[in-house]
Amino acid sequence: MRKLKYTSIFIIMAFLLQTKSSLAFNLKYGKVIDNSNSHVVIKYVGIEKSDRYLCSITTMVCVPTNKNMTPQNLKSGKKRIKEIDFFREEDIQTNIFDINSYNTLKNFKYDETNSFYISNTKDDPYNWQLHHADTFRDTDEVVASNVSYVDEIKKVSTGVVFNVLQKDGYGPAVYNVAKKEVEYFKIPNIQNYFSNTIEKVVTIEKNHAVIMEPASIDKEKNYTLVVWLHGGPPRQASFIYHPYLSYGTYDSILQLLQKNNVIVIKLDYRGSFGYGQDYIDSIKGQIGKGDVTDVMDTIKYMRENYGIDKVYLMGNSYGGYLSLKTLVENPNDIAGALSINGVTDWESLMDFYSATPFHEHFNGQPSKDNKDLYQQASIINKIKNLDKQKIKIIQGTNDKTVQPWQADLLYKKLRAKKKNVTLKKYVGQDHVFTSKKVITDLCKQMLNFANVTNLKDCR
Repeated sequence: MRKLKYTSIFIIMAFLLQTKSSLAFNLKYGKVIDNSNSHVVIKYVGIEKSDRYLCSITTMVCVPTNKNMTPQNLKSGKKRIKEIDFFREEDIQTNIFDINSYNTLKNFKYDETNSFYISNTKDDPYNWQLHHADTFRDTDEVVASNVSYVDEIKKVSTGVVFNVLQKDGYGPAVYNVAKKEVEYFKIPNIQNYFSNTIEKVVTIEKNHAVIMEPASIDKEKNYTLVVWLHGGPPRQASFIYHPYLSYGTYDSILQLLQKNNVIVIKLDYRGSFGYGQDYIDSIKGQIGKGDVTDVMDTIKYMRENYGIDKVYLMGNSYGGYLSLKTLVENPNDIAGALSINGVTDWESLMDFYSATPFHEHFNGQPSKDNKDLYQQASIINKIKNLDKQKIKIIQGTNDKTVQPWQADLLYKKLRAKKKNVTLKKYVGQDHVFTSKKVITDLCKQMLNFANVTNLKDCR
């Protein structure tokens, strides 16, 4: 095996206690939901749980509070609060960012001379950093790392509030403009620093990925490889936890695979977010072709650098589609594919939708003029390539993004051809799963699919 060459290596040491068995249900994602000049209300949300805290900007001390208490009504007694749905994934292209270059920026003007923005770099794409730009002094400096790029920057009396990676997710911190330092809220049961872990960032051809090795990896031993493919495509893989809680849940389950001696690689295939608009646009006309090439390049890279036994593909939404498509195109190289709420037939789905950004990728709804692009993306017309490779289709019955009939369609086609397929439906679940019972079972499904027998952490 040739020596690994990493473009960036993050080795993160704990500042507080190590985690217990890190699980999806330990995740806590916080956000400022209301604020005055001197106080903020922070809401932390996990799987089927939430807590609210009233925090002083001066002392950074927080106390639990009820849902009716806000900074504005501390004296008036008014009952007003803005609810936040943490499970909703916002459109990061149009709602959050102005994408002009490789660096993706989110600007916030603090006053006439000070502004802040969040950016990554070509050499460090997963480390989003908070910059402080001072036009009076003509300075621009990084003041915080591992910052959430999906949460807003808000002004408070001492500086700005932003969200940063914590031990079990993401939560607010304050950059004090006068002191020029980051201050952390003192919140009961919230640890500001994340735990010991090692994840490695690599470049494979033109793509980036995060490798999660088992703790005591033996270079002479063969391991199961799981390639994780995110949805979107304009989403980005993550270092440790994704700033979306829903994606952070998948990160937690992948950590359990890592804990059980499975090598995991989280791939940013073409079309992914975080590398500039040209890279996002590079998926157009390439669905089912260029993206499959990216996955296969990744598998080749991992085989050259690690002892790899079986390879499994897993993904959600578009990543579920890409897992299935790559399998039917390259069945001899892959042991199986697990799709979570994934597209299974683009032609019927695009016929169903009158307006969707994906029409641009196919040059419109299905017609004789773009038939080749839909054929290129098809899974069904390559089913005959499969032998005994295993396929698991997981689907929420209330999915409004990729309708359940998409799962039924492929399942029936595979069953008719006597292929090794199972279909697991989660009743009442939408495109993002929010039920603790469902996520517990999903964890077991994913671990079992990769032949992990230790399922006790899925609780």
